[in-house]
Amino acid sequence: MDTIVLDIETKDMYGGASGKIISDLSPSFVGIYSYSGNKYSGYFESDFPDLKKLLSEPALLVGFSSNRFDLPILSRVLNLVFDKHPKVDLCEELEIRTGRRVGLNTLALINLGKGKTGAGLDAPQLFAEGKLEELKSYCLNDVQLTKELYDLIRTKKELKIPKQESVFSNQLGLFEKDKLEKVKIDLGPLLTFI
Repeated sequence: MDTIVLDIETKDMYGGASGKIISDLSPSFVGIYSYSGNKYSGYFESDFPDLKKLLSEPALLVGFSSNRFDLPILSRVLNLVFDKHPKVDLCEELEIRTGRRVGLNTLALINLGKGKTGAGLDAPQLFAEGKLEELKSYCLNDVQLTKELYDLIRTKKELKIPKQESVFSNQLGLFEKDKLEKVKIDLGPLLTFI
């Protein structure tokens, strides 16, 4: 069974002035990393039949906030049910253990020393402006960060997160070392799929 790390970008935003809810959104791009293939790949809307074929196969699905966002959208658009796929949502795993959410950029900066290349809210604009290569690059960077955080959990079984009362120490988003805490994350049998 493969392990697939995924992330999606959407054509539009939800909430606020848009009045849309997550289930109304349509993906503009889906980024994937396949452990069995040891490669990153991307799918625009015209490639969704290939994406559907890939995601129809049993696989461990790894993402960041994927249970709330990515998978419901993909399920609707690709007409797939992911109930039988084992899943690891890194955001959800941290929330279960700490009672709070920590963003991908913060986790990546603290644990990997690098961060996101943009903001998720920029993705619909990149799509609207036809900047598809920038959109692809942004999404695949998020997939890479999620994969590397997952790999860290697999090897160390923990991630560093900012303490609840901590604040950014400078414009680069770096935290003071004494303002970090380690969170144990043992995914047990879900680690055996790789």
